[in-house]
Amino acid sequence: MQEITHHHIMIFFFSLALLIGLARILGEFCKKIGQPSILGEIAAGILLGPTVFSYIAPDLQATLFPSSGPLYVTFEFIGMLAITLFMLIAGMEVDLKCLKRQAKPATVVGISSMVLPFAGGFALVYLFPKTFDTQEKTFVTALFMATALAISALPVITKILMDLKLIKTDLGVTIVAAAIFNDLTGWMIFAIVLSLMSDTSGGFPWETIVGIVVAGIFMLTIGRKIVLALIPRVQAHASWPGGMMGFVLTGALLAAGVAEWIGVHGIFGSFLFGVALGDSPHLRYQTEEYMEKFISFILTPIFFATIGLKVNFLTHFDLFAVVILLIVGSITKILGSYMGAKFCGMSRRESWALGWGMNARGVMEIILAIIALEAGVINDTVFVAVVILALFTSMTSGALMKISLKRRSKASVATSFSRGVFVSDLKHPAPAHVIKDMVLQLNLKHESQADIIQSTISREQLMSTGLENGLAVPHCRTDLVKKPILLIGIHENGADFDCFDHGKAHVIALIITPLNDPESQLELISILASHFSSKEEMAKAMQCKSKVDMQAILNAADEMADKHT
Repeated sequence: MQEITHHHIMIFFFSLALLIGLARILGEFCKKIGQPSILGEIAAGILLGPTVFSYIAPDLQATLFPSSGPLYVTFEFIGMLAITLFMLIAGMEVDLKCLKRQAKPATVVGISSMVLPFAGGFALVYLFPKTFDTQEKTFVTALFMATALAISALPVITKILMDLKLIKTDLGVTIVAAAIFNDLTGWMIFAIVLSLMSDTSGGFPWETIVGIVVAGIFMLTIGRKIVLALIPRVQAHASWPGGMMGFVLTGALLAAGVAEWIGVHGIFGSFLFGVALGDSPHLRYQTEEYMEKFISFILTPIFFATIGLKVNFLTHFDLFAVVILLIVGSITKILGSYMGAKFCGMSRRESWALGWGMNARGVMEIILAIIALEAGVINDTVFVAVVILALFTSMTSGALMKISLKRRSKASVATSFSRGVFVSDLKHPAPAHVIKDMVLQLNLKHESQADIIQSTISREQLMSTGLENGLAVPHCRTDLVKKPILLIGIHENGADFDCFDHGKAHVIALIITPLNDPESQLELISILASHFSSKEEMAKAMQCKSKVDMQAILNAADEMADKHT
């Protein structure tokens, strides 16, 4: 075995810092523009890998991200650990009680949403052998492709439903329950695919498949009862959160080890362990949240960034493969889900929304693809096409669900403020002068500024917009803007906005919304009033010296509003 030298360690730290840093930056950027952070994380790997960095500086890229040797092996092990723990978190998202409550629609939609894409994926390999066939394991490749197109991504679907405020509706519960069915069924099938991948005897690996089925049944029945019984004892006798987190991580890694021993990838074991403990009433929400944040924000980006290091996405981009996968994968998944929803008595609009929601593949499909690539079951061209399908469906599902239901996005104070301005030194006590001083800071035509100033002052004269605790929310609706704009001003001495508690206004939040969008105005006022009802938050706002300082406070306001809804 090659010795790890001081030079290797130095390069490792530089490489890891570069990989995590760029993945987080691009991930945060994608979140800001309403896209999944995984898109930025994979983009970071593409930029640092053979697609871009190797073309610009091949020697430096080969030094920082080699394709063999100790550094390469180290990144492989970190990536394996990251995705194993990510699958633990994904398993913890599975609510078996929800699946039980929604047994009929979950089963009907779950089956209908898998049968058509499964058949379509299987057929693709035999219809287009030059594109999809590895020439060695045709049946296994077809089975993989069928599973990849049939599975959904529960974490992505859950996030979409939360963003659309549908998670607790009948439609949302049905989608989640069907996605749970997809996940459990799909991963059981993929476990069999993995056993076929690793089998070298030429025969059918019955022992491994029996082991998979037995392990799955045990973990979801007796094993689950054992885990749920141990959790309150760990909570009672171990420190929090370290004791509980140690128990969960130990159990997940043991389950992953057992899965590898059976002959299947370790992610299957950690996923089942996550399912077993996910709905425990004794598992604190904060424990799961701490684990999820560390794994999702630090470890998982490493895994998804390393995807871009493995393949040149330009040289292995095949337009035909991408288009045929998008068409077959999306149409079969959406139609299958739609038919199941209609059979369960849903309206046409809800059925289409369910179809779009179930079409989100995201992380799960990428995990399947990278394991299949490493096992030699698919080639680089198919891998790139599958990754593009996963990202595209994750990016579009939420927007298409919203269109189907004719829902609008809830207004965000942080997003609205990004279009506005921050004024840290308001001086005049009169509301009209304050409004004028703030609006004049906007980058608008003079005539537009004048109209907005007059509209806002006129609204203020009808009834004061001063609230409690030093907050005022002057506002107007106008056809001069297309999206909500939020301006924040700080008045150290206080302005005379006639607040409810007879005090002066020190934080003035001026809201400008489109004329045809009355809901945004109410939503923004509600979020601001709720967040700044705290004297601590008001004190933080008064300390702000720049727009960046205030943006951080408003990001927190949006997050709190999302939690309460």
